[in-house]
Amino acid sequence: MAKTIKTFFLFLPIWMALFLPSSARAAGMTGGGWQAVVADYPHSPAFLLAVDKKEQLLSVFERGSPLAKVAEYFCTTGQNEGDKLVEGDMKTPEGIYFVVSHIKSGLDYALYGNEAYPLNYPNPVDRLRRKTGYGIWIHGKGVPLVPFDSNGCVGMQNRDLATFVPRHLIGHPVALALNVLHDREISSEKKALAQDLAARVEDWARAWSERSPRLFDFYDPDAYSLAQGHKFSRFKAQKEHLFKTLPWIETTVRDIRVLEGPGYWITWFNQDYRSPGIRSAGTRRLYWQPDASGRLRIVGMEWVKDLRSPLLYADEGYKTPVSGVMQASAPPPPSAPALADIPAAATAKAPVQAMNAAAPPSAPDPSPTPSAPPAGQNVPLIRRDEADRQTTQEALEFVKHWQAAWLGQDLQAYMACYAENAVQDRRRGAGEIAGHKRALWGKTRVLKADLQDIRIDPTSRGLKAVMRQEYADSSGYADVGTKTLRLEFDQNWRIVREEWRPMR
Repeated sequence: MAKTIKTFFLFLPIWMALFLPSSARAAGMTGGGWQAVVADYPHSPAFLLAVDKKEQLLSVFERGSPLAKVAEYFCTTGQNEGDKLVEGDMKTPEGIYFVVSHIKSGLDYALYGNEAYPLNYPNPVDRLRRKTGYGIWIHGKGVPLVPFDSNGCVGMQNRDLATFVPRHLIGHPVALALNVLHDREISSEKKALAQDLAARVEDWARAWSERSPRLFDFYDPDAYSLAQGHKFSRFKAQKEHLFKTLPWIETTVRDIRVLEGPGYWITWFNQDYRSPGIRSAGTRRLYWQPDASGRLRIVGMEWVKDLRSPLLYADEGYKTPVSGVMQASAPPPPSAPALADIPAAATAKAPVQAMNAAAPPSAPDPSPTPSAPPAGQNVPLIRRDEADRQTTQEALEFVKHWQAAWLGQDLQAYMACYAENAVQDRRRGAGEIAGHKRALWGKTRVLKADLQDIRIDPTSRGLKAVMRQEYADSSGYADVGTKTLRLEFDQNWRIVREEWRPMR
């Protein structure tokens, strides 16, 4: 028996290499980790941050002509090796992520320094792969930088992180990898694939505008259901209802970018949507993976309303230097810190306090803003009362789903109800909401969370749900008051603001 076990572990690396999906091997995934290749090809990003976990370096790439490294900084990543799989494993994830927001107050200075940039971990592919955890940031440090010293985040020296300007960094891609390889060409097959994905994005938008059932062929229904946290059939039914109800839809995409992750591809672009009574704009991300036949299909989506992609300045005749100052020619790139900047104590590891902040679910989709139909088109009237009744019913079902997740103390389902820019009681962001609930549910049990007299009202950006709430838990705490949820819509309703007022 012992000999059999020894043989198994002896040949395990070989078996993993043989049976790892070909798409994953092609993307640089091995048993040792993902090797990200930064290269210039059609629709590659104009700006990219890339973290080499092995070398503990964060590199900045910009497209002048071509995409090139312009700066390099020392950083620190997770205390344990490998890709992040479960919450608390002290590992830095591997994949492509995007900067979600900028935090500059309320931070523990020793742990996070002056500022932090949350990333969108877990992304849809992470959720599809059933990875858990939250709160992956790029942040400063208030103590000397020590290699391999974080709980999974990317830590930098405060002076280095301060080089970036927040409004130019939000929305940018970040590659987290075991190794970052650059100054090399990618294969002609991958260049053709990137070009094909950009063309497929345009066809996806065309099918949406045509209100065609072809739209659904772009998706992998089973994978999409797992990655998005709701059934594809529900998404399809909602879209089919809109196709029948709306006399016209206009969806346009511009500035398409394509990037390969470990075993998947991401396309993102500026999207404008119009239909009778609704107009919205923002950044859309589509996550693609090969299905059983090897065809790339959409397994997940993210929508960031009102964000115009900041990745395209170079294409418009500008440079986006690391300093973030817009000008026709870039200043000299910041010099990398000297080796002497890493203290002698860098060989020792210090314990790091667990993070409480989350990288929450993707933000909601279009907000309703009046829009005119295309010029010269005669638009029939739509029965608003019928549409309003259906919208109200969907919002009520969403509130009940949120309540069920609360009563069941299901943190993943509960946080999936919140947008990434959600704010609770004017002070907690989405990450703090998750941290608060995790700590509370770890020591108490929800006994009662009754919602009564729910009223749904339209707002300029979505809906407002106002209700009487009665709460009690196993610690003996109980209260009664008015709960207000402000909702916006994508494929699901999501909470963007939550307010509580106790009754006296």
